[in-house]
Amino acid sequence: MATLVLSMEVELGWGTHDKGDFSHLSEGRTAETKTLNELLEICDNYRIPFSFDVVGHLFHESCSGHPESPHPTKWFAADPQTDYETDPIFYAPDLVSAIRDANTEHEICTHTYSHALCNQISDSAFSWELEQVTKAHSEFGIAVPKSIVTPRHQEPSDEVLRDYGIRIIRTPVPGYRDRSRGNLETFWWILTRSHPVRPARVQNGVIRSYCTPHPSLTATHLPEGQQSPHPAFSAIPLRIRQWLHRRYLQTALETAVAKDTDIHLWTHLFNLSNEHQLAVVKDFLSTAARYRDNDELSIVTMAEFDTGAADLTKG
Repeated sequence: MATLVLSMEVELGWGTHDKGDFSHLSEGRTAETKTLNELLEICDNYRIPFSFDVVGHLFHESCSGHPESPHPTKWFAADPQTDYETDPIFYAPDLVSAIRDANTEHEICTHTYSHALCNQISDSAFSWELEQVTKAHSEFGIAVPKSIVTPRHQEPSDEVLRDYGIRIIRTPVPGYRDRSRGNLETFWWILTRSHPVRPARVQNGVIRSYCTPHPSLTATHLPEGQQSPHPAFSAIPLRIRQWLHRRYLQTALETAVAKDTDIHLWTHLFNLSNEHQLAVVKDFLSTAARYRDNDELSIVTMAEFDTGAADLTKG
């Protein structure tokens, strides 16, 4: 049977704190909060679980700095050292609670503690990140994570992952669109591309669940969060762009079912946080539920790969 995994990065301001650009987020994160609550309700209606990979710092109600951090001082420069009411893009315990308390049993996995870039830090610094994640999950009454999505899909140390009990990682399909293309070719590719399907594999004792390097559950040719798409896409009527993405998702499911393999679709919370993206995703979740109810598809979290790893990772 084909297997579908859905994951969402909940990072808010931490996703770009090293770049200092938060224009993609709504004022007071009102749109992101509303969208997450709507998505959780949709998931309850269709009994569909997500893997929410959450930056560990968002678990905090407040903080007063990180003097014990192994990172350079400037790494936490954007942290306002306030609380979730004052700066809700850096603290979001209410969002973590909403996921935890939903009727559907979602997975809360990790996106590191501070959106650390794994190829720019030492293994000891990465261990510190996961140690802070373990503390944040434990203090919140949530199981320590079994799976991880690393920021910008940078490769971490498998040994450190194993040391902290993390057995599953989301990783891009090797070689996916790895050659440069001109603007016109890129424009056409985005509109007509198909989603790769690939069975999960074990490497160095860690299960790889394969995805695209860019968000796939949402579309770059639709408005993303508070940002409009490139003008070249905006020239195409919205309903046509939504139809193109519905077709992309539908074809991805049909391919996975036909090949009896795995498919991993993902996005960021901010990508989804407008009505145009959410409408397409709602339709897709309804379709996925029908496939599941017809016994053509299994919908699991990343952590649930651990249960059937011997079967899911053969070959």
